[in-house]
Amino acid sequence: MASTKVDRNPLSGKINSILSTQLDTNQDLLDGLQSISDILPTNTIQHRRTIRGKIEQHQLELYDSFLSEFTLVKQSVDKLDSYVNDMLKTCHDINDKLMTVKCKTNDLIHRASHLQEESSKFDMMGTVVECLSKTFQLSPQKREILYCQMGPVGEQFFDALKDARSVEDNCRRLMQSGEQQIGLSLLDSTHAVLEGAYQRLYQWIQNECRAKTQEIPELSALFRTAFGQLQDRPVLFKYALDEYAVARRAVVIKLFIDALTLGSGVTSPRPGGGHSKPIELRSHDPLRYTSDMLALMHQLTASEKEYLVTLTHECRETATSEILDACLDAITEGLCSPFKMRMEQVLVALQDAVLLYRINNVLRFYQHTLCGFLGTSARLSTTVNEMQELSWRLLFSSLHQYTRQALDQAEFPAQDLCPSDAVRDTLQLLMEILRAQDISLLSDEIRQASFKEIVNTLLTPLVTHCQNSAECIPQTRLTDSQLGDGISESHPMNFPYGAESATYLANCLYLIESTLAQLDCASEQVEKLANLLNTSVDTLVAAQVTVILRNTNLTPLVQVLEQGHNPENDGALCARNDPGLSEPEVRNALTRFDLYLSNPDRFCLPELQYLTVQKLKKVVRRRAADDVHSRYEKIFRALTDPANGYNFSADGLQGNQIQTKLRSPEQVAELILNF
Repeated sequence: MASTKVDRNPLSGKINSILSTQLDTNQDLLDGLQSISDILPTNTIQHRRTIRGKIEQHQLELYDSFLSEFTLVKQSVDKLDSYVNDMLKTCHDINDKLMTVKCKTNDLIHRASHLQEESSKFDMMGTVVECLSKTFQLSPQKREILYCQMGPVGEQFFDALKDARSVEDNCRRLMQSGEQQIGLSLLDSTHAVLEGAYQRLYQWIQNECRAKTQEIPELSALFRTAFGQLQDRPVLFKYALDEYAVARRAVVIKLFIDALTLGSGVTSPRPGGGHSKPIELRSHDPLRYTSDMLALMHQLTASEKEYLVTLTHECRETATSEILDACLDAITEGLCSPFKMRMEQVLVALQDAVLLYRINNVLRFYQHTLCGFLGTSARLSTTVNEMQELSWRLLFSSLHQYTRQALDQAEFPAQDLCPSDAVRDTLQLLMEILRAQDISLLSDEIRQASFKEIVNTLLTPLVTHCQNSAECIPQTRLTDSQLGDGISESHPMNFPYGAESATYLANCLYLIESTLAQLDCASEQVEKLANLLNTSVDTLVAAQVTVILRNTNLTPLVQVLEQGHNPENDGALCARNDPGLSEPEVRNALTRFDLYLSNPDRFCLPELQYLTVQKLKKVVRRRAADDVHSRYEKIFRALTDPANGYNFSADGLQGNQIQTKLRSPEQVAELILNF
């Protein structure tokens, strides 16, 4: 209860509030204390009792000071107010005077305004008339520039020409808008001015073109602009290009002739440039001579095309492409006659097929290159194409002449049955032609067709020559080793040659085949040669089999078995009276056959030693061994058949009597097929 009374005591509450105040954080209290620190220098009880009075006195002093200062300000403001009132009075006086003057000059102002409006109308009319004049008429100064024949053609002329074309277009639009009469009158006047200007421009270009006789023409910006402006008159533009073509054609011909006869530094066809000797000094080297002439023509053509492109840089390409092609054709047409004359002299005098092919190769390359510059219908392109076709015809004429001279007459083969020099020379000629560097830029299809044509031209007479030469070998050895003795189902008697002839032909055909196998374009010819070679190999195989059978005395037995013998119908084989079929003769033959098995080379065909390729020897021996083995199988079956009356068995025993051992086909195969 006591604590409740204390809490309700206001004085106690204030005291508690003062005591709980945080002096360090109460900024207002700190500021108040700071302000009275000057008034209360020492904190004594006497000073604390009089502090209220001192504060009020200090406040009163401040009010007095403010009042005195404000009094001065009021005096200044009052003085300023008097000045403003004076100025206002002066302004009112001036305004009154101005109003008086305005009233007096009102009529003058009205008249001046009317005159100003009239002046504006006349200025606008003058502007409209000036715009109409600029739009539909040329100024006298520009007419004078376009008409003046003595003045130079320059930027002013082209500016005036541009304005004249603009006026012409405006007149046409005026006519389209309905003003036919005035539009037609203005158009006729402008058109006459333009025609005169274009005629003057054409005459100036004509004179400039006739002066372009330097090796490298000076094509100024003014000259190029003139051609671009003249393009609006296609007829005059074409005539101007014709004049340029005539001038440049003379320069090109002179440069070409000078390079041929005098030499030149600028037109040197050498990549490094510099001064070159006259091209005709190299006429003894037809390939170099032809290459240099073509390179020179290519360089001249490329340069002239570059000059022409520079000249027409400001022209519209869509409208000038055909005309420019015709102009470049006219410029380079002068090269046709001297080039054609010299090329015909070179080609007609040539007999070397390899050189003709290389020249044709170079001609094909430059034909393709020049067609890219000039087009296929250009006269220079046509001339190069004619020379290329001429060289191609002369190439085959030379090849035909070579085959007539070297291959028409059959040669008697050498004793070693090796291919003759004519065969080797022909193959060497063919490879030299086809291995020449191909720079013709032709498609693979056309290139392969050309190669095939060359191969066929030489190959057909070459094979015929080899066959005819093989027929020249006397067939005396055929009586010693008749191929008929080796007849079998696998080797019918259809061979036109003897063993020596077949050996020679096989050597030749293998050499030709191995040579052509290096060429991608001769696959068909290689296949045909392989068939012919197989025919010769078949002949040698048959001859080898015949030699083996005759030397082993098995020929009579083989012939009977090949003809077909049936014991049931024909009786026992040993009972026949044919020579070589009796058991002693058969036993003797088997003994000799064992000698063959012990050394298969014992009864080797003599002609095999003349085969130049070991591969062919192995093929003949292997196929002959296969043939002998197949025949022995028939012999084995016949001898072991009791119906034929022979006392042979597979193990060599017949009852208690020991007979000649009869080898099985497997044993024979082991001995001769793995040799």
